[in-house]
Amino acid sequence: MKIDPEKIFNGGRLFLWDEKDLQKAEYTVNPIEVTSLRVGAKCFSYYGIENLLGRLSKYINVAAIELADDRIQDQDMPKVRQQFERAFPAATFKWGYDLLVAGKHGR
Repeated sequence: MKIDPEKIFNGGRLFLWDEKDLQKAEYTVNPIEVTSLRVGAKCFSYYGIENLLGRLSKYINVAAIELADDRIQDQDMPKVRQQFERAFPAATFKWGYDLLVAGKHGR
């Protein structure tokens, strides 16, 4: 699916490619309307897991999460997944990737 970078929120789905998208969403998107989160590798690596989960905690109606793993070490993936599943117990979780040049999928 092609995503317009100017439209980070569409049909309940919030797309957070990088830290600027999350900052924009915090001021322009009603958290109650968000039902799906797609967190990009740049957003994840900018904030770190604890800070990111704290900022995402306002999205209480999330039923699905996709997290790009480009900048997450393979050995850390189970722990990161567990932290997301704890923070969003009602949501399904899946891995994705952004194919970043410096990421593990864009080598």
